[in-house]
Amino acid sequence: MKKKIIIILGDPNSISSEIFLKSLNYINNTNLNFIIIGNYYLLKKQADNLNLKINLKFNFCEIDNLKNVKFNFINLNYKQKKTFDLKSKKSDEFIENCFKCAFYILKKKIAAGLINLPINKSKFTKNKYNGITEYIADKTNNKNK
Repeated sequence: MKKKIIIILGDPNSISSEIFLKSLNYINNTNLNFIIIGNYYLLKKQADNLNLKINLKFNFCEIDNLKNVKFNFINLNYKQKKTFDLKSKKSDEFIENCFKCAFYILKKKIAAGLINLPINKSKFTKNKYNGITEYIADKTNNKNK
């Protein structure tokens, strides 16, 4: 099975969905396969709000059922009434679940790397870490923190 790159869609109430949607054509033309972790229904809602289209086919799958296709999408549970809800307190828990899923995949050596889209680091890490890199290093027990 070809190694994959994980893309965590980032904070569901940030510019991350727009960045991802605008880069789809570019990443579709690479020789890489991707595992996207996020919530598809919110992404679709945000795409409609931004007048952008999702013109790719995703293989929706569970964490232990990844296929050797261009785009696997692990659709994690996240419900939000507004398309963008800057006051949502649930987003930090959702981001944490996205990272847990990514770390599990990395530990199984299914993916070769991880890209996370924008996250409000001070809100998400509650200022415990200088940034997301330090958070990832701590959560993966990386000795080079």
